[in-house]
Amino acid sequence: MSHDRWFVDKLATRILEITPTGLNDFSGTWSEYLAQGEDHLDAEAVVAKERREAREAKNKRKRKGK
Repeated sequence: MSHDRWFVDKLATRILEITPTGLNDFSGTWSEYLAQGEDHLDAEAVVAKERREAREAKNKRKRKGK
């Protein structure tokens, strides 16, 4: 991977994204991937936050019950 986005955008024609649930294969440039992926990436962040908050609430209820 490079930190030069212009270089990656001109060179890459396929993006492989490794996620906790598997591998996503995207055909296109880095810019196209970012444009289509923002909603997806944000949705994952929202789900992760909701799971974390639910886990914390469950742990808090357990501590209160002891």
